[in-house]
Amino acid sequence: DSVPRTLAVIQPIVFFLGLTGGRLLLSHLIVDALQGLRRIPMRKQVLIYGAGVFGQQLASSIRQEPTLYVVGFIDRNEGLRGSMLEGKRIWHTNDLATVLVEESIEEVLIALPSAKRSERRAIVELVQRYKAGVRVRVLPSLSQIASGRISVNDLREVQIDELLGRDEVSP
Repeated sequence: DSVPRTLAVIQPIVFFLGLTGGRLLLSHLIVDALQGLRRIPMRKQVLIYGAGVFGQQLASSIRQEPTLYVVGFIDRNEGLRGSMLEGKRIWHTNDLATVLVEESIEEVLIALPSAKRSERRAIVELVQRYKAGVRVRVLPSLSQIASGRISVNDLREVQIDELLGRDEVSP
């Protein structure tokens, strides 16, 4: 007796509008999110060679760079194989060929600023042998890092004189 007769008409209308309005809003949000992902430029897949302090600092610097994505790390230390650093996997140097191909690596960043020229040359040759066309860049020297003058944009291409068969000898 106390229930109004118009409730039988109003309740289904309100229920229908609430249900369809919620679904339309949700689909609109999903479409906007997917279109937003398409607007983000493709990010380069990057592999960092060296899972030490410099590799970790480089990875945290790259996190701020919207065009680069760190896939993981390569290191010579067998004990680090399968570990995680900065939320990324660490592979051993023996896994380099597999990682380059399976992860579609476009760039390798060498985070070994104290490495000798012969070591850098060996790394570059190894990367080029496993996957041609991969760009290899090297972290600047320790003195430049210590002075705090570097950023991700300061990574430089490996120079031809760094690929000589020996270290530089002072005259």
